[in-house]
Amino acid sequence: MTPSTTTAPSVLEAGNIGRRAWGDRVFKYLTLSMALVVFVLIVLIGFELAKGSHLTLRKFGAHFLASSDWDPVNEQFGALPFIFGTLVSSAIALVIAVPLSIATAVYLTELAPFWLRQTLTTFIELLAAVPSVILGLWGIFVMVPWLRVHLFPWLKSGLGFLPLFQGPIYGVSILAGGIIISIMIIPIITSVSREILRSVPGLQREAAYALGATRWEVTRIAVLSYAKKGLFGAVILGLGRALGETMAVTMVIGNRPEIAKSLFAPGYTLASVIANEFTEATTDVYLSGLFEIGLVLLGVTRQRVRQDHYPSRTTPIHPGKRGHSLGLLIGCITHIAPHTLDYPTSSSYARISMDRKWGASLRYHARPCPQGIPHAWPALWLVFYSVIPHTPRQCQR
Repeated sequence: MTPSTTTAPSVLEAGNIGRRAWGDRVFKYLTLSMALVVFVLIVLIGFELAKGSHLTLRKFGAHFLASSDWDPVNEQFGALPFIFGTLVSSAIALVIAVPLSIATAVYLTELAPFWLRQTLTTFIELLAAVPSVILGLWGIFVMVPWLRVHLFPWLKSGLGFLPLFQGPIYGVSILAGGIIISIMIIPIITSVSREILRSVPGLQREAAYALGATRWEVTRIAVLSYAKKGLFGAVILGLGRALGETMAVTMVIGNRPEIAKSLFAPGYTLASVIANEFTEATTDVYLSGLFEIGLVLLGVTRQRVRQDHYPSRTTPIHPGKRGHSLGLLIGCITHIAPHTLDYPTSSSYARISMDRKWGASLRYHARPCPQGIPHAWPALWLVFYSVIPHTPRQCQR
């Protein structure tokens, strides 16, 4: 073989490697630039809001957040009633929507037959697609009159000893705003919760059934406890929608800038005051106050986003020291069918498979345990390695 025949392929391979490396760098920096666009947009929005609110920031300072005055004529502004209305209406919406949404997601995932599951899922998606202004119109002409005539008098007669349910009934109120928000966030929480529950491994359920658990116990222990972080993320997503909702809430909340003890009293939210009064802002200080309201709303939303870091799928079980000792104890007590286990390394996770005829078998991806330890009753081993963390360490007799 001549030198030319051996050199030509090497040169070609080096050229191909160089082109591939160049393409990888281009792809990396292109995607990085796209990601930075989102960051730049958020920074620009915050900058413009801060720039537009510089007058009220200089005049009122931190007192703007603690003041209840909203007097455009005398140029006295405070955001406390709007913060109060936003937080209270969002809390009411979560109290109503979270149990309904999670219960609906559990039913669709664990109990509903296939034909009903598809039908209900379609209607939930349709509810999510309804525009907020349509829900606001429905709230004005249908929901608010029904609340004023039926629900609110019933709540006042039964719970009137509480300050929350005292005072005159107007129909439009903070409670009505919370109810309309709950209708809007139920599809969001339900859809995300359904996907989270669907991602729970079937082995979690099989392990609980193997120990004789009922369907309710399987759902509570094996499903909901495994997916609780994801469900919390679904609730936070719904809270983000509740904090920023504008039109539907504006139509039914009453739009009165005051802090009242009663839920029957009208209220105001941060988004509603911007939508209602932005076109009426005739002075620079008035306009600056509305810009600062938007800045406060952006800050509240940012605090919500900080909590919105949950895995799209439920978090795998990471190693811990407690599981190894308990596993050895169970194995020594119930020594049945001695079996050599393969313990995972710190960077890998256990994979568990169920053989319906012969019981449970444990499969791992990492270095084998150098010494055999007894293999317990399959169901106990399955629950142990599904629920309790374990650590890679040398086996002990």
